[in-house]
Amino acid sequence: NNNGGGTGTMNITVSASGGKYVVNGVTTGSLSLEKGMTYTFTNSSNSAHPFRLSTTMDGTHGGGSTYGLGVTYSGNVLTFVVPSTAPTTLYYYCTVHSGMGGSSSISISGSTNTTY
Repeated sequence: NNNGGGTGTMNITVSASGGKYVVNGVTTGSLSLEKGMTYTFTNSSNSAHPFRLSTTMDGTHGGGSTYGLGVTYSGNVLTFVVPSTAPTTLYYYCTVHSGMGGSSSISISGSTNTTY
């Protein structure tokens, strides 16, 4: 038993259209992630629209910073191994253009006292 934390990997597609991110086919779609799971965000628009996570809506454009715990980058893929200490809400944004993530959020569930 891993106390509600997940295991495994889920692949998520990211592209850009009309100045907004399209996540798994949904424009500025919200996501639900689970602690302990690994998510790979494959961004077909990475060169023009680098995809990043933040605890602040619109990230650095909204006065926040890039969330990096459990996050690695390789080419156009952002891999996020959701840590047990992850906040309950994150946002995605483009480092170049403001507003691409809209007000959509990433909700994170699972136990906070699990060690992996």
